Amino acid sequence: MSGAANSISNPLGYIKDSFKIRPVEYEGEGGSFNPSTYFSGKNAAPFFGASYLLNDRFLLKFERDTILIDGPRMPYEKRKSDYSLGIDFLVNNNFSVGGSFERGGFLSLRFVYKNDPKLTKKYEYKLPEVNKNDNKYTILIKNLEDNGIGVKKISETSRSIGLELTQFIHPDLNLVEQIISEASRNSGINKNIITDIE
Repeated sequence: MSGAANSISNPLGYIKDSFKIRPVEYEGEGGSFNPSTYFSGKNAAPFFGASYLLNDRFLLKFERDTILIDGPRMPYEKRKSDYSLGIDFLVNNNFSVGGSFERGGFLSLRFVYKNDPKLTKKYEYKLPEVNKNDNKYTILIKNLEDNGIGVKKISETSRSIGLELTQFIHPDLNLVEQIISEASRNSGINKNIITDIE
């Protein structure tokens, strides 16, 4: 970040001289992992940002960015200011809408969706309605279908039961395996279950 209007001498150069040297072949290049060049070069420039939560819904953002963006290395329109302001509206824990006024002349609008699959709600197994005349395979099919898993084919050997299944509801294969295991127990099936899931 040394190509800035207000640069200073690289403070890490006082710790070790190698921080003052930046290999020429990496000048102006990006998109590759080159940790040996991090924090290197004769100059450095401060840039910073801050955000403030006004209440449960609104988040204010402020940023100062002094990086020079004119010239052949970064051929963008000349900015009118080093400062940017933004505001985000948090619709819920997973979705927000935001807008910003950047560098004195650019407006932006953004929509952000985020989700942590580890925090998804725990699945509650649904017990189906069964008739007393239903055999164990019919009960197995009802158990699986009431929990979002379709049964295409059932085959049986002396040691195991094979199931060809389809499902498009559950995002986690471990959850599907748990439902199959629970369904076989509720159906009175003790054999090993081998599955082919679409």
